[in-house]
Amino acid sequence: MRTLFPEETTNLEFTDKVISYAKTHQDPIKKVLPYVGQYKFNELAASLIVSPKGKNMINRGVNRPPVQVFPISDHQLVSLGLYSGSYTLTFSPKEKGKSSMKYWNGKSKSFEEEKILWFQDSIIIRANHHLEQKAYKQAKKFYKLAQHKFPDHFYLGYALDHISYVQQFPTGVLPDKLVRFVGSYGEAKVWISGGDLYIKLPGSPRKKLLRISDNRFMSLAEYGYQYEFNLDQGVISSLTIWLKGEKDSPFMVHQELNKDNILN
Repeated sequence: MRTLFPEETTNLEFTDKVISYAKTHQDPIKKVLPYVGQYKFNELAASLIVSPKGKNMINRGVNRPPVQVFPISDHQLVSLGLYSGSYTLTFSPKEKGKSSMKYWNGKSKSFEEEKILWFQDSIIIRANHHLEQKAYKQAKKFYKLAQHKFPDHFYLGYALDHISYVQQFPTGVLPDKLVRFVGSYGEAKVWISGGDLYIKLPGSPRKKLLRISDNRFMSLAEYGYQYEFNLDQGVISSLTIWLKGEKDSPFMVHQELNKDNILN
C-alpha cells in the first residue's frame, strides 16, 4: 500500500494504528461507547451523530452519508480514506461532553484547523425545544440542569441570557420592534419571518437570532458566535459578528459589516 500510494503516508499510519488497537483490545469499540450520541459544531450550523452499528462505529452528519470510523485509542476515532479522506474525532474525558475534529489535508500534508464539537444529550435537546416553543420557564429549568451536568458547555449560558432578557417584560413583548435590524450588511442579509429575526451569510444556512440584550443576539444553530447591531446617532449602522472559541477565552471580532442604504 505504501508503494502504491506514497502520498497517503499519514492515512496508512492511521490504518496501522487501527490494526494495532484492535489487536490489543478484544472489543475495540467498548471504550468509545460512552461517547456515542449527537454533537454540534462550535462554529458551524451543523451537527453529527456517532453511533454503534453491530461491532462498528458510524459517524454521520446532516445530509451526509454515514462513514465508518475506527478506534485508535480509548478516546479517539478515525475515518480511513485515500486522497485526503481521513479525519480524527478526539473526545475529552476531562472536559465532559467536549470533542474535536481534525481533517487531514492531503495537499498540504497537514491537519486543518481543529473544530470543536459539543455533546447534545436529551436535557439539552429538550431545553432547545422548549426555547423554540417560547416556553421560557421550562427552557430555563432544563438549561440549568444541562449547565450543572456540562459546566464546560459555555454556550448554554447564552440561551439563559436570552431567557432572562425576554422575562424582563411580563407581557412577553420586547421594548422595540425587530424591523429596525432588517437590511443588508455587506454579504449578510437580515430579515423577519414569523415574528423572528434571521440572518444569512454566504456558504451557510439561515440562522434564527435570539436576543440577549437590546442590540445583541445569539443563535442555537451554532455556538461561539454573537451578533451585535451598532448604533450611530440612534440608527442601526453596522453589524459586528463576535466569536468565542473556548469557555475562558474572550470574545474576538470575527467580522465587521456596514449596513447598506442607511435611512435617517
